[in-house]
Amino acid sequence: MDVSGTNRPVKILLDVSSVNMPLTGIGRYAMELARHLPNNPQVSAMAYLAGDQVCARFDGDTLRQAPAPGRFRQLLK
Repeated sequence: MDVSGTNRPVKILLDVSSVNMPLTGIGRYAMELARHLPNNPQVSAMAYLAGDQVCARFDGDTLRQAPAPGRFRQLLK
């Protein structure tokens, strides 16, 4: 990761709200970012946004089931 051609450390807030079982494309992508970005030497701080909560850690081993679609969403389909 090269940040604008400089070697400055980067602070990242990653939205992991889409990481639910079963994993979809964006959920899988967010999970892989959450797993690998903290290992990047240019990342100085990492936090995770899950819904309306900011967490210091992300545990991909405890994925939750996606919420059941509401009636409105079913009607749209």
